[in-house]
Amino acid sequence: MVVDASVVVKWFFPEPGTAQAQRLLPAAASLAAPDLLPIEVGSALTRRHRRREMQGPDVLASMHDLQKLGIRYVPASALLSDALAISLANRHGMLDCLYLALAQRSAVALATFDARLAALAGRLGIQLWTP
Repeated sequence: MVVDASVVVKWFFPEPGTAQAQRLLPAAASLAAPDLLPIEVGSALTRRHRRREMQGPDVLASMHDLQKLGIRYVPASALLSDALAISLANRHGMLDCLYLALAQRSAVALATFDARLAALAGRLGIQLWTP
């Protein structure tokens, strides 16, 4: 299964959907994502730090824990051509399309809480994880 940042952030910061997202945590070593996932998660967590919703040490610990989970990272450069085609054909952001390209290429489900991304995945025939 491909997992996106909207799911992974919930592993480290409580918000709506956290309980559902945490059901995937024990299977983290069997999950895949483009290698930009840690950057997106780091960006989301540092944004919470700037809003004073998270302490700096907690952000650092979360990022350390993320690296230990064993998620298989696929280089974004290897997905670029497929992601670009999806992006252009659907007028959708490239970062999201990297996740779609990986799920499509691997013929696996996509785990996301992003409604717009989920809708496009559905139109592309990509199976969605059901929380």
